[in-house]
Amino acid sequence: GRFTWRHNSILKTLARYLSSIKNNSLIYADIDGFDNPSVITGLEDRHDMLVLSNTKDTICVIELTVGFETNITKNCKRKAAR
Repeated sequence: GRFTWRHNSILKTLARYLSSIKNNSLIYADIDGFDNPSVITGLEDRHDMLVLSNTKDTICVIELTVGFETNITKNCKRKAAR
């Protein structure tokens, strides 16, 4: 629907931007064109994005919340529960 489209459009923009930065990181994102984060986590309940740094041995987990201001509290609680 409309909300999924907004979320995925922002996620795709962020993933493409992060991929364009040459810093030896691998990007996994729950959108077409990227390897799915579940490849790394093995979980069915996928994160929106994982950024793996090859140089610092770190993983950054990104959960994107895109909603109307009237739903921001509900969306934040739902994402934090994941």
